[in-house]
Amino acid sequence: MPRITRSVATVCVAIACVAVVTARRSDAQAPATDTALPEWARARWSAVASARALARSARVLPAILHGDFDGDGADDVALLVESVKSHKIGIVFLHHNDPKAYVVGAGTTLGNGGDDFAWADSWKVQTRVQKSGARRADALLLEREGSGSGLIYFAARAYHWRQVGD
Repeated sequence: MPRITRSVATVCVAIACVAVVTARRSDAQAPATDTALPEWARARWSAVASARALARSARVLPAILHGDFDGDGADDVALLVESVKSHKIGIVFLHHNDPKAYVVGAGTTLGNGGDDFAWADSWKVQTRVQKSGARRADALLLEREGSGSGLIYFAARAYHWRQVGD
């Protein structure tokens, strides 16, 4: 009987070790949690994620960008997301002073950028200025190394696409 007990104990310890390693590995690969979002954005993200069946994505890092995308002087956020149903990649814009969530990609077409931004391998906030030198709302530049890129910007209460390069 002691041999069986030791064997069972050894197996239990091995299973526990595998569980810990697996949990650590999945935590390291998981996208950032809602704690990376500003407090004001958390409930809005939960609502749009539930309504549109979206999940945060870590396909391109960082998976969250901050900028003044609507030009009101307040910090807004852009989240990289994936449609749970179609697995298409997109972006959710949450404006600090606007309760609406704006979804582009992830199955929602945006100009030549299409409805799936899986082609993009980097993204960054692009500060835009007017010819007069005055600052305009920030935009997002989506890029694919050695290929096309596009600028996503907010104007007239909607997001728009402008092809930047092929």
